[in-house]
Amino acid sequence: VVDLDLRFGDVLTFLKGKPGQTIIEAIGETEVTPENIQKFIHKGTEFDYLAAPKKTELAELINPNHVKSILWSLEANYDFVLVDLQAVIDDITINTWELSNLIYLVGQPEIGHLIAARRVIEIMNQFKYPDSKFKLIMNKVGQAGSISADEIKAFLKKEILTLPYAPEDAILTSNGGEMLIAERPSSPLSVGISNLARS
Repeated sequence: VVDLDLRFGDVLTFLKGKPGQTIIEAIGETEVTPENIQKFIHKGTEFDYLAAPKKTELAELINPNHVKSILWSLEANYDFVLVDLQAVIDDITINTWELSNLIYLVGQPEIGHLIAARRVIEIMNQFKYPDSKFKLIMNKVGQAGSISADEIKAFLKKEILTLPYAPEDAILTSNGGEMLIAERPSSPLSVGISNLARS
């Protein structure tokens, strides 16, 4: 997992990781390679991760070429590389999209999120990305007063994947750093995540 939310990345926080090497130290290498990238990787229980910078101002030091080198190096070492991007479309986001086999656009069933999602879909269409390259995930579906999955599909004119509204389960991961599927395998949210993985 690569945390490319460079200003406010929180993968390290959610995994209760200890501060250490980050993407900033990785780009300090003369050249990022599949061999030396491993020095900057945190080891998790089921996956490894590269943490975002410790200070927001350090985000300015990272450019699209750094990201390319990092992702290519990780691709050589891992079966899957999952990138968490910031909710901003900039050169780093666009370059990461270009390098990706599959992009998940994540939103919530609220009108502001849906309007933003429709704009991002328009941008991806301008890049001529096939439908198979990007999918939509709607989180918190079923929350009282929110827009239904059928209404979302009609508004966006695109199929969506959904995760159910399950705050008591979600908080286990977001505040407790626990692996939800291991702790509560029968939770509707665990089932939703498993279905998402199978897709």
